[in-house]
Amino acid sequence: MFGKQGFTGFEVHPVLARWKRKTSPKMPEIPPLWELIPIGWGGVAPEQSGIHRLPPPAEAPDALRYSEYTDPSKLMDESQWDGSDFFIFWPMPTYIHVTDRVACFIREHHMKTAVLERVDKLTRNERITPGYTPGPLTWYLPEPRAREIGEPLGIYRDSRTAAEEA
Repeated sequence: MFGKQGFTGFEVHPVLARWKRKTSPKMPEIPPLWELIPIGWGGVAPEQSGIHRLPPPAEAPDALRYSEYTDPSKLMDESQWDGSDFFIFWPMPTYIHVTDRVACFIREHHMKTAVLERVDKLTRNERITPGYTPGPLTWYLPEPRAREIGEPLGIYRDSRTAAEEA
């Protein structure tokens, strides 16, 4: 549906799934499932957001650590955004951001598995450790895209190297 709308900044990959335990022959087969992978780039959160890089711990000198945001309305610098409809920004790559056009489409089609929140209305979960330790960019973007974006910013690490270090 997103592709037919001409939305940009994502790829889809098939997902293999199976029932943990099939309890009845009447249970339906799992339909084909797809994972949406955002490949659009929103940039690096500016320091005005409160996020800044922290020194790594002694036991993990290559770790990427960042402080928590203090002003969610300043999390994105639109001058760094590539214009994609689906995008992530650093150091919060697990948050998938979408344009208003995508948000309207999701609402119009009653896609209940999507949670839409305005970025300036984000609230922090005080129960978890504040800040971000996102790991290598290759965990979130396909390798060529991660290298293209991450090398100039100093946040690219080959996922194999990162796995060996972990």
